[in-house]
Amino acid sequence: MGQSNPFVLARVALALVLGTVGGAVFVWLSLPLPWMLGAIVANVAGSLLMLPLWSPLRIRRIVAVIIGLMLGSSFGPDTLDQLTTWIASMSMLVVYLMVSACIVVPYYRWVGGMDPLTAFFAGMPGGLAEMTFLGQDMGADDRSIVMAHAGRVVVVVLLVAMTARFIPGYDPTQRLSAGVSFSQISLTSVLALTIAGIAGFYLARSLRLPAYHLIGPMFCSAVLHVSGIVDQPPPKELVAGAQVVLGTIVGCRFIGTKPRQILRALILGMGATCIMLMITVLFAVLLYNVTGQNPVLLVLAYSPGGLAEMSLVALALGENIAFVAAHHLARISFVVLVAPLALTGWNRWRNK
Repeated sequence: MGQSNPFVLARVALALVLGTVGGAVFVWLSLPLPWMLGAIVANVAGSLLMLPLWSPLRIRRIVAVIIGLMLGSSFGPDTLDQLTTWIASMSMLVVYLMVSACIVVPYYRWVGGMDPLTAFFAGMPGGLAEMTFLGQDMGADDRSIVMAHAGRVVVVVLLVAMTARFIPGYDPTQRLSAGVSFSQISLTSVLALTIAGIAGFYLARSLRLPAYHLIGPMFCSAVLHVSGIVDQPPPKELVAGAQVVLGTIVGCRFIGTKPRQILRALILGMGATCIMLMITVLFAVLLYNVTGQNPVLLVLAYSPGGLAEMSLVALALGENIAFVAAHHLARISFVVLVAPLALTGWNRWRNK
């Protein structure tokens, strides 16, 4: 069934309307990251209620370009000076990933009841799309992998964002008003950001970078803002709409799945997320004691959520987006490169 089908378009529209209503409710409640989290919760609830929803997956790349441009606008001239201070946390990230995988993969194998191959890709702390693609290529159950990673992303984003309310001095209403409106942004900034988005998308895709539709525009936007060519982010109305679409896509991952399976995936995701967050906090405390870096920032950088989602949480908390995005990009890249090699070594060990 193609997405050009009028019936499908109506279901996409319903999902987006549901996401917008959820976002508006979260804004009214002054919750952090309201447009994305509200859309996620509303569409997960809609999936549980078996509403006729359909994911707006076709426009995900366009939305990622907008979010990438916005994240890039948070980079500043001092970002380059900070790179040398990230060496310790980047190095420990490799250890963190190995420890997490060694615990979460057996968790999905024995608690989740998955076959070894599916458990391997479900438990690897990589990106949802990347792990699903690799797992499908190697004969794993791709639907179980999707549900495992979708459950993890939903749970970790909700948990991390919601705990922001307990951080001393955090005021979500300040973040809601951040940015500029369509009426305030200059035509020069609009043209420069549009060119940066298109150029970044195709450049990153030609280089075959992970999450190229987000990373490329973010990098080009960062160059514009670090150099001072542009000093305005994308319009906040456009960014809010992009977050609604992103949240709707995440919440719609469970469409077509029975409510019992959705609840099971969320419960398993809660267990895996709690395990990984405990490991995250331990590493954050260790690095804080060694380097003195902000522990909240370290938790955001190590949290097992999606690159776009955790970068948006960092934005909502007013934390260093460049630091968080760089660590999540490194995490995804490392797992994508190492996972197939690790699986080959594991299979050889099992067959001895």
